[in-house]
Amino acid sequence: MSENLKIKILESYRDRAFITSLLCGECSDFYSMIRSIINIPLIVGSSVLTILNSSDINKDDLKISNIIINASTAIMLSMTSTYKLTERIANFKQIQIKMNRINHSIESTINNMDEINNENINKYINDFDTIYENIEYPFVHYIKKRIIKKYGHSKTLPNSLQIDADFILDVKDCPV
Repeated sequence: MSENLKIKILESYRDRAFITSLLCGECSDFYSMIRSIINIPLIVGSSVLTILNSSDINKDDLKISNIIINASTAIMLSMTSTYKLTERIANFKQIQIKMNRINHSIESTINNMDEINNENINKYINDFDTIYENIEYPFVHYIKKRIIKKYGHSKTLPNSLQIDADFILDVKDCPV
């Protein structure tokens, strides 16, 4: 295999790791924001419940407000656990960190021409595939589209995005 081909392969996997890292970071931020939005009413509701329970309000009126606040809290907590927001955040964050490591390792290898060999290339490909297989949740669609539009023409996209990119980029280039 020629040196130019080896460098092109490394550059394509560097791009894939970079794009995947961006996607995972933005998806992690997205789910973190949703979790924060859900947690704010939980905190407020808990505080209101504490104040109401310590006040001298009629007990019958207090029962109704307790039921409403407790039901709302239960619904929000069940939404958080059903959609596994914490797990999604952690998974995307882990993948982002691992893809950044691969990206930096590949850049280091490209800059140090003595390290470019078939064994290193195969190692990076296998590491990338292993990490990519650990993505447990789908990427957020609008984030995926935005990344494809921004980097689809200039970077090598991961295989899972290339089908979407072909469609998005073809539609964009189509004179309608």
